[in-house]
Amino acid sequence: MAKRIKIELLSNPTPVANIGIQVAYGSYSNFVGVTLPVAVAIGATKEDTASNLFDWYFEYSYPSWLSAIQTISLAGSTIYFDYEVADENNLSFPILDSDQSSISIEEVSIDEDTLQIGLVRSTLSIRLIPNVNFDRATLDLYNYTGDIASVPTTPNYPLSKAVVQLGQPALNFDINELSKTALTPTIANYTLSGVQPLPAGQSCWSYYNANCYDGEDLVYNKDGILLCLYGYGYFQDLYNPQPLSNVLIDGNSHTHLRGYDNRIHFLTRDLTSVTVNGTPLTVSLDTDFNYNNIVSLNLNDYDASATALTVVFTYTDETRTLVFSVKEECKYEVVNCVFINKYGLPQSLFFTKAQKRSDEIEASEYRGLISDFGVYNTTSHLYKAFNSNGRTKVTCNTDYLNESENETFRQMMLSETVWLIEGDIINPVSIDKKSIEYKTSLVDKLIQYSIDFKYAFDIINQC
Repeated sequence: MAKRIKIELLSNPTPVANIGIQVAYGSYSNFVGVTLPVAVAIGATKEDTASNLFDWYFEYSYPSWLSAIQTISLAGSTIYFDYEVADENNLSFPILDSDQSSISIEEVSIDEDTLQIGLVRSTLSIRLIPNVNFDRATLDLYNYTGDIASVPTTPNYPLSKAVVQLGQPALNFDINELSKTALTPTIANYTLSGVQPLPAGQSCWSYYNANCYDGEDLVYNKDGILLCLYGYGYFQDLYNPQPLSNVLIDGNSHTHLRGYDNRIHFLTRDLTSVTVNGTPLTVSLDTDFNYNNIVSLNLNDYDASATALTVVFTYTDETRTLVFSVKEECKYEVVNCVFINKYGLPQSLFFTKAQKRSDEIEASEYRGLISDFGVYNTTSHLYKAFNSNGRTKVTCNTDYLNESENETFRQMMLSETVWLIEGDIINPVSIDKKSIEYKTSLVDKLIQYSIDFKYAFDIINQC
């Protein structure tokens, strides 16, 4: 069973602000108080302050009984304290206090039916806290697709662990590399029109069933299910990162090129409505199937005459508006770069200015003979090349961009899978540079990027 405390910075606090939390479990009790800015610096924004406060809480020395049941996480300007105990009736919070209205602190309920996302490029850890003595644990992991209820009879990965020392309070199973084996990032469905579900291989269910034993006695059980994607969280997101929005793209201001495919992926659970420039979309899908929990719409369906596209997603607990400025390019060929973003889903980035192409050739060479029984042929090659092949390199340039699109470039650089849509041809590519210097309007005035891509195949087919 679990309980949660939520600390939310409604606005950036002013000096001096005090926060107090008391946690009581059975005969144990602990109080933690902190003062801003004495112990924790107040940042430039409420998100910066929340990050500083999170670091302080994360590094604080808690008693061992509390560390065993407590998990702390950060989401924007909100800090969550999650407590997992065997008997939640013995867990209480006698003091939850803040002396400033800019800081909200309260106990909130945890929706057990909330869809949990597993981003498998980051640590995906199943934490077992039995709150009783145990000496070993097992975990059966099932990766599958289709109906959420159709769990296979045989686990893909049966795992087991023994405790390092008797009396340790918790044990973790990291399953991200195992869940990753069921996923294959793909660009399938990207150029289709209309609302599309995720193609095969883009997502999967990962169901786990864990048991803790004391000798031969079963003393604890925990199970759960994750919708896994080939995505990741940043270092500050810690383990088991979750998307902060139901719309799986970062930033609310983007660029769209008229007449080109550009898909937005979004979760369908608890979705109330979707509109594009006021026109409603019909989205009605059975979310018991993994591929229906995330779908996408193509902005190319709506850009015929619009100068801007405003897409509004309304959920029971969130309303989010994305604005795409619609541009046209009449001089250069547009390159639609599609990469797998941090949520494990394809996203477009347009390169609309001059391109340069070159071929990088590699070959081996050996020294042969040019004589035939003493008769020389001066037109023969003394040095001969073999295994000659090469790859094409494309240097692409953007138009002037908003500073907010720097995050899109960051995710493109971190992507393991990238394609270039050139005309009607989709070419797999790799990024031929390992660093990028992000530009800002303050320092650089105009923001424009040049990126080198290399085709992910040889010029000569030698498969």
